[in-house]
Amino acid sequence: MKNEMKTGCSGTVYLVGAGPGDEGLITVRGRKLIEEADVIIYDHLANPVLLEYAKKECEKIYAGKENRHHTMRQEEINSLLVQKAKQCKTVVRLKGGDVYVFGRGGEEGIYLNEQGIPFEVVPGVSSAIAGPAYAGIPITHRGISRGFQVITAHNQNGQPADIDFAALAKSQDTCVFLMGLTKLGELAAGLIQAGKSPSCPAAVISNATLWNQRTCTGTLETIEHQVRESSLMPPALIVVGDVVNLRPALNFFERMPYFGKRYLVTKVGEEISFLTNVLREQGAYVTEVQTGEIKFFSDAVKPELLSWADWIVLTSRHGVEAFFASAKAQKIDVRTLSNKKFAVVGRKTAETLEEHDIYADLIPMSFDSESLRKGLEGAVKPEEHILYGIPKGGRNKEISILREQYSVQELCLYENRECCLQKKLQEYDGAFFTCASSVTRLLGKLKEEELEPFRTGRTEAISIGKHTTWELERFGVLKIRQALSSTYEELLMAISP
Repeated sequence: MKNEMKTGCSGTVYLVGAGPGDEGLITVRGRKLIEEADVIIYDHLANPVLLEYAKKECEKIYAGKENRHHTMRQEEINSLLVQKAKQCKTVVRLKGGDVYVFGRGGEEGIYLNEQGIPFEVVPGVSSAIAGPAYAGIPITHRGISRGFQVITAHNQNGQPADIDFAALAKSQDTCVFLMGLTKLGELAAGLIQAGKSPSCPAAVISNATLWNQRTCTGTLETIEHQVRESSLMPPALIVVGDVVNLRPALNFFERMPYFGKRYLVTKVGEEISFLTNVLREQGAYVTEVQTGEIKFFSDAVKPELLSWADWIVLTSRHGVEAFFASAKAQKIDVRTLSNKKFAVVGRKTAETLEEHDIYADLIPMSFDSESLRKGLEGAVKPEEHILYGIPKGGRNKEISILREQYSVQELCLYENRECCLQKKLQEYDGAFFTCASSVTRLLGKLKEEELEPFRTGRTEAISIGKHTTWELERFGVLKIRQALSSTYEELLMAISP
C-alpha cells in the first residue's frame, strides 16, 4: 500500500476545523491538508463538498455525532485516530466549526499525546462568529456591544448546562448559544427571570452560512413562538443582544442572487466546474455530476501531419491540451508550429491556446461548429490544408462540407469516456448541461421517478446549445433554457434573476 507506514513509525494527525458550513470558509491550510490526506475522519457538520478536494485514493471515514445519534463514540474515534496514524502518513480529523469550540478537539489532542502520536491543530472559523455574520448580525458593534460570550446549552452528558443567567443578564455583551434550539424556551425564560428585558432582541439562525440558511428574529419574549411557527430545524444557533437590530442593514447573504436555489451541474473531468464556483459564490447549493473523463492520445500528433497542415482547428479546451500533450510526447519542437495558423471554436478554447503562447488566427463570432466552418471558408485559401482536431467518436457534419472545397484531415486527439454515476440525485431547481453527451449519460441512467421532475417542469434544464437542447427534448424535458451562445457565461445569463 502506497501510504503504509513502517513498523514503529507514526504519521501525523491534523485536527482541522472545517468552518461553519460554507466550504469556502475553510482555511487555506485546512484545504491543503485535505488535498494531501491519506485518511479523512469527518463529522456530520463538516461540509461534504470539502471531501471533493481529497485525492482519489484517500480513505474517507464518517464519524458523525448528531443529536442522540452517534455513529462512533468518542473513545472509538480516539482509537481510530491512533490506528490510522500508525498506518498512514497524513491523517485529517475534519471537525465542523473550530476544533476547540465545543468540538472535543482538546480531548482528541490529549489522547494522541498520551499515545505518542504527533498532532497539529488547524483552527477553523467558528459558527459562533460566522453564523451571525451571514445572517447580518455582527456580534460586536461600536456603541452597542463591546464583547461577546459563547455558551453551550448542554453539558457533556447531553443534560442542560449550568448557565449563570444572572451574569449574562447583567452584561451588555452579545450572547451566542450553540446547540440550544431544543432549549430555546428555557434559555429565554432564564435570561428574563435573571433580569434581562423581555424586549431584548433575539435571533435564531438555522443552517448558518449554507444555501438553506433560515433566520428568525424577535425578542426574548416572542422568539420561542416565532421559531415554532417558522419550523426552524437544527443545527441552529441563538443570538441575544441589541446587535440583532442591525440585521436589516447588514443581511448580505440572504440577498444573494441564487440564495436558496439548488442546482445540478454536469461536467467532464474531475476539476470543479467554473459554473459550480460561480453559483456557490452567489449563494446556491450545487451538486456536481461527472459524466465523462478525458483520455489524451499521446501518439495523435505526428510530424508528417504537421508538415502537411497549413491550418490547425481545435474545438475545445480538451482538444488544445490533448494536442500539446501529444506533441510533447512525440518530442515535436514548438518551432514546427511557427508557420501554422490556428482556428478555435470559442473564447475559452482560445484562452487555453494562449496558455501555450499561441494566439488564434480565427475565432468565429458565434461559438459553434457551423460558425467555425463559415469562418474557415472565409479565411482558408483553396490550396491550403486543414488539420481538424476531433474527439474519438465525434461526428461533425461541418467537416464534410469543408471537404467539398478543401483538403481536410481529421486528427483524433482524445476520448471523452463515460463515467459511472456515483451520487444519489435529489430534486433541483435547475440542471446545467454543457454538452449533448452529458444529457444522454445522465438522463439515460435515471429511473422513471427520477426523470419525473424534468418531465413535469419542476426541474428546468439549462442547455449550452441547440444539439444539447435537441437531446433534452428527446428525453421529454419540459422546461429548457438555452444559452444565447455556447459559453459558460451565457449559461449563467440564462438563469439570471
